[in-house]
Amino acid sequence: MAGEDQRHEAQRQEYLKKVEAQKGEMKKVVENVLMTDSGRKLFRHLHNTCGFSLSSIVINIKTGEVDTVATTFNESRRAVYIELRGLAPAELLREIEYTEEKK
Repeated sequence: MAGEDQRHEAQRQEYLKKVEAQKGEMKKVVENVLMTDSGRKLFRHLHNTCGFSLSSIVINIKTGEVDTVATTFNESRRAVYIELRGLAPAELLREIEYTEEKK
């Protein structure tokens, strides 16, 4: 069993290295996208559409209870933006999330 555990641990470590390499590559891709006006506009749209700055909790107006399905949906949508924002440089996020879009 010890040999099998070592093999699983080696596979896990290899997988984690691949994930980190992909994350590094995606950070560069996201930064390149955000260097464009269109990319910043897209990220601002995702920020708003995914409800990043809003509460995910939905209350059923008839019962006053938390609507767990709608709340889970909102939180899942929000998680998409959180994943993408983790790949973006902080200075570009500040411009996107804390300034109004110029019309």
